[in-house]
Amino acid sequence: MASMPPQQGSQATAATESRPVGRPTRAPERREQILDAVERCIIEHGLAETTLARVAEIAEMPRSLIHHYMGSRDALLRATAARAIENVQASVRAGLADLQGRAETTDFDHSLDVFFGPRMQDPRITRLVDELGVVSFRDDLVRELLANMYRTFVSHLEEDFKAAFPHAPADHRRTIAHAIVGLADAASRFQDYGVDAENFRRMRSTAARLVQDLRSNHIEMSKLS
Repeated sequence: MASMPPQQGSQATAATESRPVGRPTRAPERREQILDAVERCIIEHGLAETTLARVAEIAEMPRSLIHHYMGSRDALLRATAARAIENVQASVRAGLADLQGRAETTDFDHSLDVFFGPRMQDPRITRLVDELGVVSFRDDLVRELLANMYRTFVSHLEEDFKAAFPHAPADHRRTIAHAIVGLADAASRFQDYGVDAENFRRMRSTAARLVQDLRSNHIEMSKLS
């Protein structure tokens, strides 16, 4: 039997994905399946080895379907970045939301647990974000997505600090929020690079001292008001 030309094969594959009238589309399910495969590929093989062919192999679907649902490799990486970053943000939001209403929240130990705990320190997530950071050097959209993620983290802390330490200067609150997010981000990389656990604990302790400094500043300023 003669082999089918590539173009006809692609058309045949696409035809198998066409849905009868009235049936719900499988597009969302397929896209999630593809993005799962991309994340796994990046984490296990790195960005340079994340090709459409390898993604198709992991997703267990023809390459033509990858292109059909996601477009080019660049479009695929943008979609992967958007979903990964939203998942990280959602995890942090959920962790901070759990703190609302707790009387002990004002000591910020639990908030620091969110940034220095598994939600931010998962090596797989760190690897994924780092690899996507490489994409950001040539892709403005991915760069802006990553920048917005960090801005969001800083904003969450700023709002918490404003509620707990209203007399502390806004610039001081903002500086401490930036410093803590930076420490948490660096701490995740220290772990990936095999830096000893004692350094990680020091970084978290430094973040706690920064909060204490902000609290002291709030108390001093409140006496002057």
